[in-house]
Amino acid sequence: MPNAQEFRKAKLIASEMMDYFFNYRVKDLRVEITFEAEEVVIHLTAAMPKAPADIEELMDQLQKPRQYEVEEYYEDLLGIREDQINPEIIAAMIDEAAYSFEPNFFQLELIRYLS
Repeated sequence: MPNAQEFRKAKLIASEMMDYFFNYRVKDLRVEITFEAEEVVIHLTAAMPKAPADIEELMDQLQKPRQYEVEEYYEDLLGIREDQINPEIIAAMIDEAAYSFEPNFFQLELIRYLS
């Protein structure tokens, strides 16, 4: 069972990514957070006519290695600014990131391994 801090981190990560979608004025956004035995999966699905213009740049940031040694510090920085997201902070707290896009249907999946 994940500890309380893992639930908080999942909430902060999901909230930060929600800001990303809201900056694109998405009106239909679904967030699913699933705690499994070894990981937490954050799945965001949005109705969008086209993929975000900066998705490749975002994914480059999100796919950087997790930084265990600074994630406690970074956790306190999440959510400070709602007008821009901090992908480098998210990347420091997750292990995997993937996305898919079909017309009007964008999905982003973030995975954080539970230690």
